[in-house]
Amino acid sequence: MKNLWTVTRRELNEWRPVLWVSAALLLLALALPSMPGMARYDPADVRASGSILLGLLLALGMATALGSSLLSREISEGRLGFYLANPLTAAQIWFGKVLAGVLVLVGSVLVVQLPALFGGNAWIELVSDRGPALVDNRWAYAGMLLLGFLLLLLLTHALGLGLRSRSPWLALDALGLATNIFLMSAAVADYLNIASERLLTSLSIWLAAVTTGWLVAGWLQLRQGGADIRRGHRWLATVGWTITVLASLSFVGRSQWIQGGDVEVLDQLQFVSASPSGPWIAIAGENKRTGHHSGLLFNTETRTSALVSPSIVEEDWVVFAPSGGTAYTKTFEQARGDVIEAWSLTDSASQLATPPLQYPLFPQLVASDGRIGIGSEDRLELFLANPWRLLGSTRLPVSVQNTGTWLAMLPNGNLRIFSTDTQLRNTVRVWDFDGAKLTPRAGWQGRPIQGWEWLEDDGAALRFVSGETLYRLAVDDEVPVQPLLEQGDPRWFRYLAHLENARLTAMREQDSTRIAVYPPPQEIRDRTVTQPTPREQVPITVPGLVISFKERRNGRSALLSTLRTQEGGGTTLFYRVGLDSADNPTATEIASAPGTLVAVGNDLFSSAEEIVKLDFDSGILETVLRIR
Repeated sequence: MKNLWTVTRRELNEWRPVLWVSAALLLLALALPSMPGMARYDPADVRASGSILLGLLLALGMATALGSSLLSREISEGRLGFYLANPLTAAQIWFGKVLAGVLVLVGSVLVVQLPALFGGNAWIELVSDRGPALVDNRWAYAGMLLLGFLLLLLLTHALGLGLRSRSPWLALDALGLATNIFLMSAAVADYLNIASERLLTSLSIWLAAVTTGWLVAGWLQLRQGGADIRRGHRWLATVGWTITVLASLSFVGRSQWIQGGDVEVLDQLQFVSASPSGPWIAIAGENKRTGHHSGLLFNTETRTSALVSPSIVEEDWVVFAPSGGTAYTKTFEQARGDVIEAWSLTDSASQLATPPLQYPLFPQLVASDGRIGIGSEDRLELFLANPWRLLGSTRLPVSVQNTGTWLAMLPNGNLRIFSTDTQLRNTVRVWDFDGAKLTPRAGWQGRPIQGWEWLEDDGAALRFVSGETLYRLAVDDEVPVQPLLEQGDPRWFRYLAHLENARLTAMREQDSTRIAVYPPPQEIRDRTVTQPTPREQVPITVPGLVISFKERRNGRSALLSTLRTQEGGGTTLFYRVGLDSADNPTATEIASAPGTLVAVGNDLFSSAEEIVKLDFDSGILETVLRIR
């Protein structure tokens, strides 16, 4: 240890003039507020930002200068043999010089950083738009910076020694440097896209491993190569670049591992939706590997899946074609924003070729078999899918990012657009788009709208609440706007579900769910009637929330599931709801399940941990997927 400190102290004496450079840069940082054009800024922020910038520049310069002269001078001047002839080991000489370099580097930078270190927390906001995140990880960032500058010092030493030796092993230096730049740049880009929260940890491990490798390589250079510069460079290059490439391959392997996985990578299910036909469901949830959200397409029959959306996922991140053979997903990428991808769904999911479609601000998607409509901001586009071809594009008079604007795909593959006025909230408008022109179809203006609840799948009608009345806006009917139900309490219309051509309606209020029957529109013969009277209302006495209202294909019955919250957990109750022989509504409990379930398909229901299937006739629940 004494010999190690002797070498370190000697090196520190040689680098003492660096402190004068640090002091000069410190004075420059302190004087920055008085320079022309700086008077309009806060002096403390100017000093902090100036000291940070000057400190980083000094660290880069010092790391390069220290590395290039770490052993090169002794070797070129023939003094290294004298050192090795003394009672000093290769480890003492090497690590003593490296320790001195680190102390000089850290000391000189800290001198320049004094205005930032004692300038409060303002400097944090200058270097990051996430101040609290930087504060929470400040020691990790500081450690990474130190390792990064130490690695720069060691790499500069290796390259400088190679240039001085003029040995053929310089080719290995060039190859190793190019290989690692390629591997790391691609892997870091993957991390930024799919697992930025894991990047700090993985990059720290990589820096520690590579820095340790070059420290060991430098020691072996002295121990095995001695004063022979070519032999020393051979040891330095082979050991250093071997360890670096292995560390980079491990970094890439971890990024690939994070990107991969199946349903087991999900920590919980947050959004689940089912294809209109076929066995495919889309799942979005928190990914244990990435720390972000991930989306999956899952085949409930073959139990195969594809990771399709490695990013933050909103509820409408996927759209299925009616046949269930194609899915369209929105994937967020750090560099490109929202990207549209297409997937062919057979026994397994395979990605289809798509053009580089990029959209800002979470576009809306609608699809038919063979066509896809995309709305983003005030732009609407209609594509022929597989192979992709743009059929038409138009600018809308409203923004589709508006929460009161929806797209619908008609059976013929054209688009229908519903919108409400976001400021007045008392206007409803409908347009059609066939790929060539935007055509106004219907409109309504009246009292302010409390809520719009349901858009029919084929874009035929929109139901909305204005005042105390539930209306149906039907684009293709002779009378577009028809009042359906008036209860005098808008709380009833928080949830609506309709069956059998709107003869059967479920509504919820705070403590109960009610079923009402009223004549369908074709039975209204007197067009002057403004308020059809409900035939009967049947309250379901179990307190709860309507989750799903599914029509049975025989047209006579339906499935209604309600949620009842209990202390310490929840219970989902399933009811069969329909009309008896006298067309009176009935509700009968057919099944129950512990926990909170939400409907994701005609017979699929999901909690945060599993997806279950309900047999409508027998009331038997079967687990389809469990992630824990």
